[in-house]
Amino acid sequence: MLIVLENYALAIVGELPPNKEESMREIVKRAFGGGSDWRETVRRTMGWRDSIDEEIRQNWETYKSVATAQGRAVDAVPFAQAFADAHKNDEDTR
Repeated sequence: MLIVLENYALAIVGELPPNKEESMREIVKRAFGGGSDWRETVRRTMGWRDSIDEEIRQNWETYKSVATAQGRAVDAVPFAQAFADAHKNDEDTR
């Protein structure tokens, strides 16, 4: 599930490589059902509001600003990993 959540966050911030989009669609469809919009299926499965995408984008902008101010490289992977860790139990709390 962590990989799905990490890739979800990467997709929302525009950092998911195009070749992974199709594989994520297939993985999510096999695991959770749903249609061709794998992100909608993840949102439904996790019980997230539709506004989660905007929240992720806002958090990404903050993450980039802080990293830049601290002189660190801006890397979407640690951001996505932190998102996944923070939300891995969301479906358990519904």
